[in-house]
Amino acid sequence: MAYNETIAEQVRQELGHVPDVYEIKMYGGIAFMVNNKMCVCVGGRKADKIMVRVGANAYEEALKQDGAHPTIMKDRPIKGNIDLDNEGQKNLRQWVELALKFNKELVGKKK
Repeated sequence: MAYNETIAEQVRQELGHVPDVYEIKMYGGIAFMVNNKMCVCVGGRKADKIMVRVGANAYEEALKQDGAHPTIMKDRPIKGNIDLDNEGQKNLRQWVELALKFNKELVGKKK
């Protein structure tokens, strides 16, 4: 599993006030689960990558932000997930808040 522990610790700090957070191995990195839903993931193919789950409704607007890029898996963009480069990671708090907002929308939804 490849992930940057320093970046993971920054995410832990941003999620420190949130109940029901736990970490699991996912996508080759470490995923931060909130209310049993993937919220933020660190690592994977690139140890320094952060992926945030913002949802389909916020996706297009999120891509307009500096440092935000589509999450690509199996050569296809995953709508609703954003990868952050170093520039995007400077605004980690903003991105975690956006991911938490989407996570709240998922609470109570059934698959």
